[in-house]
Amino acid sequence: MSPRRLLALLAIGMAFGLLAALLVFLRHSLERERALGRGHPFPSITVRALNRSFELQRVPSGRRMLLVLFRPDCPQCESELARLERVCAEVPAEKLDCMALSLSSEEQTYAWSRTQTFRRLTIAVSVDSAFAEQHRDWLVAVPLVFLITEQGMIHDRRAGERSQEYTLARVREFVQ
Repeated sequence: MSPRRLLALLAIGMAFGLLAALLVFLRHSLERERALGRGHPFPSITVRALNRSFELQRVPSGRRMLLVLFRPDCPQCESELARLERVCAEVPAEKLDCMALSLSSEEQTYAWSRTQTFRRLTIAVSVDSAFAEQHRDWLVAVPLVFLITEQGMIHDRRAGERSQEYTLARVREFVQ
């Protein structure tokens, strides 16, 4: 076999291998996306509340919940968290738990949270590092916001920023 033919076969084999790896990655990503979609149960995890005396809590909480997954280094997260804090302040605490769950390390999240003031949003980190690792790559630039029912089912999910009025209307509709 000539060297050119051998190189051509090698190039075709490499291209096929890369394509197969990409398809496996996309399939895994779609399965993960579907698992955290509307109508599916939110995975039960334990979190450490950083602005609530470091207490451990279960998520979902067994109550209606607004949960936002974020990273402290995410560009849009800070403004979205401030907007969600204002939305949560307009809904009675007994009707809705509000939590911002960081997928970064506890140390990084704690340092970031010391520069913020949240009264209604509980800032937390997952005690289960596997959960954070599994979903961290989703949150490069925008937070993920979930509305979770008392039974732990995802009622609604959205990515990125929305107006405060839009979010408040969705939350009010959810808690009624």
